[in-house]
Amino acid sequence: MDHEEVKDWIIPPDYDHTDAEAKHLIYESDTNKDGKLSKEEIIEHYDTFVGSQATDFGEALTKHDEF
Repeated sequence: MDHEEVKDWIIPPDYDHTDAEAKHLIYESDTNKDGKLSKEEIIEHYDTFVGSQATDFGEALTKHDEF
């Protein structure tokens, strides 16, 4: 494999990391499986969000008073 083939294998150009992470957070935290996250579900699964790159590893949770 050449350099470009390795790059495309490691980071596929058609892979949306943001979408994948959002779907992962909802899948892991949506306790009642309604497709939405409530404040209670986010708090219940706080550790999942703190470990997520989407929340800047928990930083975003400290900047919003609704959490």
